[in-house]
Amino acid sequence: MPLNLKETEDLARTFSLYHPMKNGIAQTLVSTFFILSEAANAPPVYVIRAISHTELENLNILESLELERRYWQKENIPWYLGRIQT
Repeated sequence: MPLNLKETEDLARTFSLYHPMKNGIAQTLVSTFFILSEAANAPPVYVIRAISHTELENLNILESLELERRYWQKENIPWYLGRIQT
């Protein structure tokens, strides 16, 4: 699910976080899964971001994950990080 670019840029500025860029152009952040749930023991809507364990060693990626987490927090939607082993 793509995140609103203007909102993520604003959050990055506010919290002094890295925002992904390519050739000087801000890139749209994307969450891996946007889940709508009817389960009684789960929130009705939540987001999961899947990431390789090797990516967790990159400071820029960690900051963009924090940016993504803050975005969903602002939207009052639970955000979870899932690590993929490769």
